[in-house]
Amino acid sequence: MWYFYCSHGTFTIAVEPSGSYGLWFDTEKLGSYPLPEAAAEAVAKQKTGLAAWDDLPNISAPGSLADWMAMRTTAR
Repeated sequence: MWYFYCSHGTFTIAVEPSGSYGLWFDTEKLGSYPLPEAAAEAVAKQKTGLAAWDDLPNISAPGSLADWMAMRTTAR
């Protein structure tokens, strides 16, 4: 999972059972993407479908997934 914390809330990218990657803002699911990099790009380009984010002027979001906070998950 990857996290991007900002003053508006928290974006999370997490693998889904289908193998795609879900993009969440706090507790709201914004969509599914084939790759986590595509989800991070949607946040950086303000194309998430969340008007409260997409319509903000002068945002500062990581342009690359490498700049998000990563949390390693383990399968049980």
